[in-house]
Amino acid sequence: MTLGYLLGGGVGAVPQGTELYDAFPGVQRTYDEVSGLTGVPVERMLAGELPDELRERRTIGMVREAALALAVHDQLAASGIRPGAIGGLSLGAMTASCLAGAVDRPAFLDVLLRSGAHEEPSGGPEEGLAIAAVPGPDGADELTVDGEVYRAGYFGRTADGAQGIYLLAGHLDALHRVAGERPAGQVTVLPGRAVAVHTPLRNHLRDALAPHVAGMAFTAPDVPLYSCFDEKRLTTAEDVRDVFLRNAVDPIDLTQVTRAMHAGGVELGVVVGGSIPEGLLSFPFPVVHVQRPEDVEKLLLTSYELGVELGTAP
Repeated sequence: MTLGYLLGGGVGAVPQGTELYDAFPGVQRTYDEVSGLTGVPVERMLAGELPDELRERRTIGMVREAALALAVHDQLAASGIRPGAIGGLSLGAMTASCLAGAVDRPAFLDVLLRSGAHEEPSGGPEEGLAIAAVPGPDGADELTVDGEVYRAGYFGRTADGAQGIYLLAGHLDALHRVAGERPAGQVTVLPGRAVAVHTPLRNHLRDALAPHVAGMAFTAPDVPLYSCFDEKRLTTAEDVRDVFLRNAVDPIDLTQVTRAMHAGGVELGVVVGGSIPEGLLSFPFPVVHVQRPEDVEKLLLTSYELGVELGTAP
């Protein structure tokens, strides 16, 4: 049986990782490494509110989320646990590519800094994000508004199968309008998320990053790596480059990742960090969330009980 890592996306608005940092010297070394490569102080990653200014908020939030994922991976590796497969979505797709050996950490973190520092076009409508919890397999389609609200992501069914969880992105006023037209609680506009990720509204960021990504040194993944844009395994350097090029604009789908990983032999998933809420979603295999020191021991025990192989990846 194979162990697979799952990495979520988003900007780390809620600080996490302090318990791991205090418990493990290896986690401290990873955070020091990330701080040295990005210039973001460790204390800004571990604690405190994100700044109001959009570019600084975006940069610190992404670095914060990536640092936690890298630190959890490194601590698990120090405990003898390595993934037999790995996949992620949004920021997690790029982090997964780094952990799979397809791009080195300085280059990966540099992309985050460039994305965060990108100058937004002036004068356009304010952007935002919303989470929709709707019944039916195509329930989010009726929530979109041409040119204003897009279906930016799908996270799968809730654990009880009653609802599908979607990410909507677009013009903020249109998102509020859609939320107001739906039953209470069905669409929730997220505060402080002023970027319509994974929609055509981010074409300017993709175009700005494209020349840099085209010149980056990618390699074939060392660990089986799965895409959130297509239900497939990524096997070449150009497959991984495509993920970095598409990430700003294309919609994401967590179920494509998990289905492909399951078909590839994954029987136990590790949700790395806190970006995928615990207990909310249905997965094709059992999952263990690792974001606290006690979770490392829980993973070891669960792996032993299920007969999952550890330490098999390079």
